[in-house]
Amino acid sequence: MVPDDSGAPLAQNVELYESILNEIRLPLTQVLNDALSAHQAGGRVPLLRLEAWLDNSSTENRQNEAGRVTLATIELASTPARDGSTDIMEEDTSRDCDCSEEETRALDSVSNDDFCQPDARPVKRRKMVGCLRLARSAPITRAVSPEKEPSCRRLTSDARHFPKRNPPKNLRKPEISPFERLIIGIWEQIHGHFEMKPSDLVDLCTQINQLRAAVSNGALQQGVLPSFIPGKGAFQGMNHYCRQITQASRCSRSLEVIVQARWIQCYDEHVQKMAAEDPDLSLTKARMIALAEASKDFGWSSKELRNKMAIWRGYEIIRDAGGWPCLVFAGMGLYRFCKYKLGFSPTNMTALKRLRTRFEVAADTIHPEWRQLLSVIGEPTTRVYKGHPCDWVVSRNGPPVPLADTYSQWTSDFSFEHLQECVIDEQAWGPMDPRAENNHNTHQTLPRRLLCERCGSPQSNDPGINECHCFPGMFGSGPRKPYPVQVFRTENGRNNGLLACCPFERGVAVGEFVGLVTRGLRDIDVMQSFGPAGIYQIWQGRQGNYTRFINHSCQPNSQYERFMWLGVQRIVLVSKGISAGEEITVDYSNEYWNHLNKDCLCGESGCRFKRRSNGA
Repeated sequence: MVPDDSGAPLAQNVELYESILNEIRLPLTQVLNDALSAHQAGGRVPLLRLEAWLDNSSTENRQNEAGRVTLATIELASTPARDGSTDIMEEDTSRDCDCSEEETRALDSVSNDDFCQPDARPVKRRKMVGCLRLARSAPITRAVSPEKEPSCRRLTSDARHFPKRNPPKNLRKPEISPFERLIIGIWEQIHGHFEMKPSDLVDLCTQINQLRAAVSNGALQQGVLPSFIPGKGAFQGMNHYCRQITQASRCSRSLEVIVQARWIQCYDEHVQKMAAEDPDLSLTKARMIALAEASKDFGWSSKELRNKMAIWRGYEIIRDAGGWPCLVFAGMGLYRFCKYKLGFSPTNMTALKRLRTRFEVAADTIHPEWRQLLSVIGEPTTRVYKGHPCDWVVSRNGPPVPLADTYSQWTSDFSFEHLQECVIDEQAWGPMDPRAENNHNTHQTLPRRLLCERCGSPQSNDPGINECHCFPGMFGSGPRKPYPVQVFRTENGRNNGLLACCPFERGVAVGEFVGLVTRGLRDIDVMQSFGPAGIYQIWQGRQGNYTRFINHSCQPNSQYERFMWLGVQRIVLVSKGISAGEEITVDYSNEYWNHLNKDCLCGESGCRFKRRSNGA
């Protein structure tokens, strides 16, 4: 294969390319047909040899073998495998030395090492199934030489390896028990878009009273929105008003459950007090007396009150084990759980006790005003945990500790800024974003209609216009909600890790890898990728989000993927199928571990980096 007379590369000469393709296609088709016929007839299958070489000889002297550099040779033969199928045999020949020293060095840059990643496992022999398959992946362009590479994490961008959302048909989803469904519902309510603001309940009551007064006095005409409902039109104003009502009714429901659980406490205390004051009065008789008194005050029959009490007592049992957040953020699933007694086993209640402080950390940091609801029953309303949800590290048996305390053994002035979006290092990149496609022209603006590379739909930050739903919880759906994850203290010396509070189905986003977009860092843990402006790095040492705390595993349950949103490259962590309560892990890759002199502590049976420091 040689360049044309004009010196244009072969890939750019379409006419020559088509000519060579036609010269190869017909003979190759005939040879394969003959081989297939011989195989079916039981005869001897001829050997098919495919060779690729570079020829730097002139056009007039193509017969001269000098200057020819053989790159590789692939032989296809009918060799029986263990199962009787046909395998593909590969044979890489050594390069001829009929080229200059400069050409040899140039060819070394496209050596066989470039046809596979440094962390690739030995190539497995594949069965012949009626088509030719590439034995190795496509060439990978190295950004820097291996001795200069930092300890970068793996970035998977091959669409074939993307976790599909639809699982195989023969794969059954694990059944979730009613107790697990209750716990997941609590986490979802805490991390959802619902805003727990008790002050809104008081303000709404005042506004409703004003509305009633205006209607009764004739000051408000029919079909006219109240003055306290903002909005450009009737629909927008009604949206705001309905949202206020919904938020207030949710607070009212939480307030109702809190009071009913406390009533059970008062009822039990009253029964114990009557039995203590009258030794001849049994507990059963005392309960009957207290029940009669309460039925009279409520205006209900004894049977109706007993049915209510059975549900309310379930509230109190859950409150005693998991704390007040379990009642405030449980949602409507709490009523069904307590009515039908679906999971009040000692094992479940023990598990709920272990989650108590974790619920409080999430509730205090995401909904700072939620404890104001406890004022109606005389409970303290002071927040215990302040700051960002990831400023606290939870554990299985101990109390939550500040994030900075977990790094005190390495530094005394640890600080971490939690980000929603990446920050560009202006010292490294100036005013431009190396991830953006329009950096080559500073005067160019993003087009109004950008299509997603994955689904082909228009992208927009406006939910009313956006049609791309690849990662709806992260892009194109309005403000991001807090993801149901928590930083936790590992028990095997890996310091901190990331815990999934709710399940993440296969193919959904766990979060975006956010940090300082820079370049040129060495001997430090970074995410390295190649964007329109070249190689860039994302460092999470002092700025970032919860993806900073994800540990390595040789059998991970998530992976990093490259995703273009509005012309800017994003690194998204995608789930491979993560269960609630499971640690979120990724594969840091061989490139990361090759630059570190420490052991891998993932604990997997197939760990690839165990006892590295001992030479194993």
